[in-house]
Amino acid sequence: MNELIFLDQRKRLILNALLKDANYLTSDDLSIISGVTPRTVRNDLKKITDELKNMKLSIQASPGLGYRIPEDSKDQIRIRLNAGKTIPPVSPEERMVFIIRELIASPVKISNLLSRIHISESTWEKDLERTTSWFRSFGLVLSRKKNELELHGTEDHLRKVYIPYYYERSRLSGLSIETLLEEDFPQFRQSKSSLDSFIREIELKFTDEDYFGNLIYLLASLTRVKKSGAVDSSEGSSAQSHFAEVLFRHLRANEIEYSPLSLDLIVCRFEKTGILSRENNDLSMKIKNCTVSVLNQLNQIPDDDDLIEGLCLIIFSSINQDMLHSSTAISLQELEKQYPEALNLAVAFLKEMQKISLFREDDTLLVRIGMCFAAFLERIIFRSRKRVSVICSTGIGTSQLLAAKLKRTFPNIEILGIYPKHLLREAESMSPDFIISTVDLDTEYEVVKISSFLNYGDFDRIIPLFRKNKRGEMLFRSLLSEELFFTDIDQKTPHEVIRLLCRSAFGTKGKEFEERVLEREALGSTALGKLAAIPHALRGESAENRICVGILKKPIRWGKDNVQIVFLLRLDDPDIDMAAVFDYLYSLISDRQLIRSVIRDNDFLLLKEGRRKVERS
Repeated sequence: MNELIFLDQRKRLILNALLKDANYLTSDDLSIISGVTPRTVRNDLKKITDELKNMKLSIQASPGLGYRIPEDSKDQIRIRLNAGKTIPPVSPEERMVFIIRELIASPVKISNLLSRIHISESTWEKDLERTTSWFRSFGLVLSRKKNELELHGTEDHLRKVYIPYYYERSRLSGLSIETLLEEDFPQFRQSKSSLDSFIREIELKFTDEDYFGNLIYLLASLTRVKKSGAVDSSEGSSAQSHFAEVLFRHLRANEIEYSPLSLDLIVCRFEKTGILSRENNDLSMKIKNCTVSVLNQLNQIPDDDDLIEGLCLIIFSSINQDMLHSSTAISLQELEKQYPEALNLAVAFLKEMQKISLFREDDTLLVRIGMCFAAFLERIIFRSRKRVSVICSTGIGTSQLLAAKLKRTFPNIEILGIYPKHLLREAESMSPDFIISTVDLDTEYEVVKISSFLNYGDFDRIIPLFRKNKRGEMLFRSLLSEELFFTDIDQKTPHEVIRLLCRSAFGTKGKEFEERVLEREALGSTALGKLAAIPHALRGESAENRICVGILKKPIRWGKDNVQIVFLLRLDDPDIDMAAVFDYLYSLISDRQLIRSVIRDNDFLLLKEGRRKVERS
């Protein structure tokens, strides 16, 4: 059988991505996955294609669509790909993971490592320094004695380091955690079955990170106990606890060998997780109190169980250090663009939590918490009722069917009436939030035109109208002032623009606000694309609300985007509905025609009038 013996890890990663996806993937898509430029991806694909041709297999390439592997070729490619696993690591990341893999198993001889990876002495020293730093971040020390390398640390840290190792290896190889664990641990299936039964019996609720973290820890523990019987006596003995009895019973049921004393750390880990997952425990109450404190800024009552539960799971996972290995599919900048207020809430929540000194902050944790608040804000939108008039001119039966489908799809819509087109004025007299119509209308009200049968495209057109809020529009207009509308700004960097606007708008008080804005900017760029940025700060103590607008002579680089119009937000008053202001501002910035017109004409009134003036002109 032919084997893919010439593919390095990066090319294998690209090939794995194509094997997993039934759709076309562009070189940009594969660039994000593999961490190299689209040009490098295209070069790699050429080499992969040449390799596959030798086996009479191919990758389909379609201009404008990208690349895909035919379904009938995938099984053959997988077999050959898995057959060619024993390949030397090529990139620095691959070599580091290779060294980590050898070291977590046992002490290793340097000469043996070098004979397998074929690198120069200077490159080896750099790899060793990188690997030493990686282990140090997880509480372990890598010692070097002549020709031997060995790891030192507590037994808990030696087991726990398997978790980030497997996530790193999964990221590089493109293979799932489960696939890697099944390859490396003969007792994987039995151990997973034991863990699943244990979780059901104890009634724990895990995130995916917690679940796989605990599974990896269990497998690592069983492996290390079998090799050395090692135990860290400083952890104390919990082997007689209820958790121990349940877990060990399930291990025995699957005929897995263990020593109750040597497995003490597993018990401590699961016992801790179990206690943290119970309702009304002390930490859960602290999390809820911090959430209440933060949501008071929005004048929102935190009666959302999903929000509290999501935050608890994330915090518990962070405390157990299972999140140290992971990253999120969503970046801090993406969260900022889509849900700027959610990111503000996440930052404020972490500051409240840090008052009780629970954990350290990092970007991954910030994004995960931000996503919980983003979901909460979405639920708020859909909890509010919208009053709607429906215009349908295709017959009484169709009108009734449309109304029934609208009510089923959008339970929070209050249909004020269904009218034919000639009774439009009567429909307007009901003062709806917006009008849903199957025909074109001439009206001052906002209209979404849909089909008579309400298809998926119609759903996407209706959803944005739920986000519209007159309150946000009113607040935005009230905070705008022509004296805080600055044009012809010639500064070259975001920092310079922020300093100019802060000091122009707030005089001697501007320096303190500038520091807070820059502190927020350090978390991630506030550029939203579409030539706009919204620098802002967490609430201060001035109880002052103002929006300062600056238009630059030429676009400047702001993070990864070009920016020419800047909305500097000072929303310090705790009574202001910050979410409404952000929501309206984001919808305004999304109107590309309006923003470009405001920039071109330096037109303050156009900005204040907003979308409606543009539509009428």
